[in-house]
Amino acid sequence: MIALLFLQLLIVSALLTFLKNKPKIIHLVSFFSLLLNLVLCTVAFKQYLPTNFVWQKQWIHFASLHLGIFLGKTELLMIVLVAFIALLVGIFSFAYMHAEKRLHLYFAYLLFFVFAMQMLIVADNFLQTYVFWELVGVCSYLLIGFWQEKSEAVKASRKAFLVNRIGDVGFLIGILLVFQYFQTFSFSEISVLLAEKTFPNELLTLIGIFLFLGAMGKSAQFPLHVWLPDAMQGPTPISALLHAATMVAAGVFLMAKIFFLLTPTALQFVQIIGLVSMLLGAYQAIFQSNIKKVLAYSTISQLGLMFVAIGAGNREAGLFHLFTHAFFKAGLFLCVGVVIHHTHHWAKSFPYDSENMYLLGGLRKKQPYVFVFYTIFLFSLLGLPFTAGFLSKEMILETLWHNASTPFQISVFVFTLIGFGLTAFYIAQQYRALFFGKFHLQTFFPNLKFHFEKPTFSFAFPLSLLALGSLWISFSFNPFSVKNAWISEILMFSEKQSIVYLPFLALVVTLIGFWIGFQKQTAFEAKKRLFSQKLFALQLQIFRLLKGFWQRVLLVGVAIFQGFQNSTQLAYAIVIFAQKLHKLEKTWDKILDNLAKLQVVFAHIIYWVDRAFVDGFLHFLLWIGRTFGNFVRNLQGKEIQGYWFFTLAVLLAIIWWIVK
Repeated sequence: MIALLFLQLLIVSALLTFLKNKPKIIHLVSFFSLLLNLVLCTVAFKQYLPTNFVWQKQWIHFASLHLGIFLGKTELLMIVLVAFIALLVGIFSFAYMHAEKRLHLYFAYLLFFVFAMQMLIVADNFLQTYVFWELVGVCSYLLIGFWQEKSEAVKASRKAFLVNRIGDVGFLIGILLVFQYFQTFSFSEISVLLAEKTFPNELLTLIGIFLFLGAMGKSAQFPLHVWLPDAMQGPTPISALLHAATMVAAGVFLMAKIFFLLTPTALQFVQIIGLVSMLLGAYQAIFQSNIKKVLAYSTISQLGLMFVAIGAGNREAGLFHLFTHAFFKAGLFLCVGVVIHHTHHWAKSFPYDSENMYLLGGLRKKQPYVFVFYTIFLFSLLGLPFTAGFLSKEMILETLWHNASTPFQISVFVFTLIGFGLTAFYIAQQYRALFFGKFHLQTFFPNLKFHFEKPTFSFAFPLSLLALGSLWISFSFNPFSVKNAWISEILMFSEKQSIVYLPFLALVVTLIGFWIGFQKQTAFEAKKRLFSQKLFALQLQIFRLLKGFWQRVLLVGVAIFQGFQNSTQLAYAIVIFAQKLHKLEKTWDKILDNLAKLQVVFAHIIYWVDRAFVDGFLHFLLWIGRTFGNFVRNLQGKEIQGYWFFTLAVLLAIIWWIVK
């Protein structure tokens, strides 16, 4: 297992040095590397699942630090998932990136990304986790900005790197606090100490919140979520890997791994941030026209749902949704990648935004196989019956229902249901914009011919396996329960009484949201047409007479009253609120940018202090030593006159001292 992980480094080195400009060999080496990774991870899964695997090697003797690998049930399942998704993304990339000139760099970065993520998963201590935590961030920086000729990609990679540094500072502070009070970085040793000794609850809460700051950055949770939508400037297969099984999944996995360290207050903080991120991500996805940004905000929302589950005390439900989310979100991104693969070629011939989903349409007939796969992934995202998403979402909903004993927990349950409706709303918009109606490009450019290629193996094979993983059968033979499923033996789901009507309640909310989002008029069209309708002439006059707050009250009231008659009004009310929310987000974005600049200024100050005082003091000591050495060296000048002079001087000094 250890040899497997470091074999990736050797292959990365080969890609960077010996295999430039050899695409066939690059494909072959990358494929067998990813395949071998999956095979050996699967073998390790079967071998070490009954008993945990532990390996340790002394690292720094005086600090009692060691390198360690721990393979528990969760770690084994996670590394297999990462290896599986990485293999499918690699196969997809063979066709998607075939024209790329720097193909060796692409696959080198991809393999190193997988290596860093797997080493992060199996690390058995905080310090080692932090090292690979940062390596995952470096890999994401390289891959997001892979197309360096695009200024947007370069800016997006820098933004991702800087925003994550904010979270990582908190993570580092949490790790230092852990070592300060536990005198160890080891997860297992900390767990034993917590069982044997009593530590101040406030201290543990503070440690938990600081550690969660790192997860907020990596998993793009509010307010550190601003980097993820911009990260769509990277290659689409990398977006699939990043959103499904690597970087953003690291934060959720970390919180599940240190769950034993989290106090009720820290868990509540995690749940609040997760709830806000879930609602904010789903809400902002409604107003995106970029085909990939919709899915980016969707990821923010779904990760927020995972943190809501962990904050509710059910880490297993959060992890389970992480696993199901990996399949349907990777599938959605790869479906979008197939669409972009065709449209970006046309953009070279005539100017248009190749990733604007509202310029497409009618792909249900143009690319039927993409439509079928997308539909499966969409159903799993919605949590409809007979999908994997149904199993994980219902488990989270049941947890929140059983916890709903206080006003706060009741509100969490209600807002989670609202989040389900918003999820259905935004994905229905994209579903309709891409696959239904007319093919708008043909309308805009009637004299041009748009050719759609037949599905290739590199596209169809990964989508087929991800579609299978998005169905219930991959996790449980029972499409409505996982209590006796194979995965329940690994994640050890808690035995709670199932609530029969909860799936129906969630289904009703989801279908209502989907129906509204699938209407012909989108939110953007509603914004233009609302006040031109004669039905609202009187309301327009009243609106002009009112000011500020009362205008918004009127709009919300009208939208609620007319909501089921015409979804346009509801959409416009959403637009009004989104404008305010967008301003707030831009303000927060500026604050984060200023914080990053402040970090740079602070770093320059520390650098100056280091040069002026620390280095200055050392240079002063060196000057003293050098001056004294020169003086002593001059005493040994090999001149007899000098020896006699110093001897006489010392003799006179001794005589003077004796006489005195």
